[in-house]
Amino acid sequence: MTSNQPAATRPTVHFDLPPADEIQTKPKRPRRRKRRSQPPIPKRVFGLIHTPESIRRVALKVLPQAFLDQFTGDNLDQFLTHVGQHFSNAHCQQHFPDIPLRWHDVVLVDTDQCSRPCLVLGHMSNKTDGQVYVTQSQMWQLREYLGLGDQEPKWYTVVCTG
Repeated sequence: MTSNQPAATRPTVHFDLPPADEIQTKPKRPRRRKRRSQPPIPKRVFGLIHTPESIRRVALKVLPQAFLDQFTGDNLDQFLTHVGQHFSNAHCQQHFPDIPLRWHDVVLVDTDQCSRPCLVLGHMSNKTDGQVYVTQSQMWQLREYLGLGDQEPKWYTVVCTG
């Protein structure tokens, strides 16, 4: 809307606002980093079982030496086991980006002796149809990197994830 009045005679509008530095704004919430989504864990998976040695091996690759120097004896073994179990799948995904590993969380499966962490290489989508998404050579790469010897992957029942 334009006015035919000269600028000097136009009415001005004044708002009673405090100076900009006195205006209180809502504090902004820190942005939450979105976790990469992963498919739901099925009841049966095809994979390699992590041994205590492979778990320790992953932990030693993940953690800097200066950090490890703070621990001694049993504390170090417990800490390496804890870190290795939680980061083994994510570390393998990061180290082998061309291998389609689906789950970065730990998947515990039921073995003959007890529940053990598993590197998932495939899953059962229904009762009769199993899907394996790594090749034989990729499976050998993972097995060698983790120091699993000649362990062959098998089908296991999932106990829990974490």
